[in-house]
Amino acid sequence: VRDLRGPHQAPPRAAGGRINPVITLDHPAVEPGDPITGTVTWQGATTSVFVTLRWETRGKGDRDRSVIASTTLPAAGVIAVRFALTAPHEPFSFSGKLISVVYVLTASVAGGETSQEIVIAPGGEEVVLASAG
Repeated sequence: VRDLRGPHQAPPRAAGGRINPVITLDHPAVEPGDPITGTVTWQGATTSVFVTLRWETRGKGDRDRSVIASTTLPAAGVIAVRFALTAPHEPFSFSGKLISVVYVLTASVAGGETSQEIVIAPGGEEVVLASAG
């Protein structure tokens, strides 16, 4: 799992008043059907945090994506909230020669957004498809 913006020690506040949330996962990889839990932190004022889980394809051909779950959490007067979503039973996170399926958590607050990948597969390990031949 990696924060697509890079590692941070504290939630940053960008120039121009943007609020950049940070996602901290309790577990970077989970089994299908397991809870996905963590914390979203930020600096600044916001009234709610919107957390979504989606899968997307990467690689050759058209890109597909689908939102699996989402939640809106009240956040007035705080700088961190806990979230909990349920991992879908399929598709599994996998990586192949031509295409991969990747799960992405996104946290949005007023004025900012961040995304982080999470692995959802049996044993918590991304399925690696070997090329035929």
